[in-house]
Amino acid sequence: MKSGRCLSCENKYGGLQMLWWQVQWTWKYRIKRQPYDEAAQIYLTRDFLRMSSTAWDALEAPEKQEMLDKELWIEEKQKVSIQDNLILRGSTAGPGGVLALHVLCL
Repeated sequence: MKSGRCLSCENKYGGLQMLWWQVQWTWKYRIKRQPYDEAAQIYLTRDFLRMSSTAWDALEAPEKQEMLDKELWIEEKQKVSIQDNLILRGSTAGPGGVLALHVLCL
């Protein structure tokens, strides 16, 4: 405790920050139905692609723009992207008779 703050206090502060972020998101985008700003578009695109902020930051600007141009924060565009990039791996079913499907989002 060099800083004079306890670890549980820091955890509570982080939890409060997350709660505040969720309240703001709900108010702005779900209740007021405002269009997504650029930060929200990036967040939703990264979430859809299951990409960390570190991985996103490592991309070159043209790659980021290409993904944003696909408008993957819009649910209908996500469905189209999945359908466009669906690849069947192998011609036979895997264990349990389940056909292996892999979604490539890029």
